[in-house]
Amino acid sequence: MGEKSGGLAVVLGLIIIGAGLMYAGRVGLGIAHLILSVVFCWTIIIPLALWIYGMLKAYDLCKENNRLWMEYLNSR
Repeated sequence: MGEKSGGLAVVLGLIIIGAGLMYAGRVGLGIAHLILSVVFCWTIIIPLALWIYGMLKAYDLCKENNRLWMEYLNSR
């Protein structure tokens, strides 16, 4: 587990669609975003929506991970 950087998740998501989600621990979801963006690359809106959603979701997942990590550390 451990702490994860929300900023790093967003930067990774900016570089490669789904990479931020993979960093945040949702590897399957990140791979699905990457595959769907490649399959639907002929449209602009679907990859763009996946890209934006992925970055926001990765940031939220990192914040949630850090909150749970702090609860775990405080309970010890």
